[in-house]
Amino acid sequence: MNRELISLANSLIGLFKKEGLKVTRPFSLGECVEIGIDLKDLTFFLYIFRGTTKKNIVIKMITSPRSCQEALLDPKGLFIIDNNLEMLVNKIFSKIGRLKRISRIIKV
Repeated sequence: MNRELISLANSLIGLFKKEGLKVTRPFSLGECVEIGIDLKDLTFFLYIFRGTTKKNIVIKMITSPRSCQEALLDPKGLFIIDNNLEMLVNKIFSKIGRLKRISRIIKV
């Protein structure tokens, strides 16, 4: 499963790099894979999981590094679920503003 998630992460990284973003290499944490994305005013992390159906990819967006379980429970994060990589990237971009607001409002 890790190879599959690493492959998915690398595909996402390629799409982010096309947009000119700085992205870290994928890091396997066992049940998920972490990648970091650095924007000018925000650094955030994506935790990539395989959904219950083999087709779905589940991503948790958060603003600080965590373990897989901590990422899932982090109240300052947002979930994204889809089975299309381009749609996932579009959804991630559409939620960046919301993630910034959440990270300022909720103090954990």
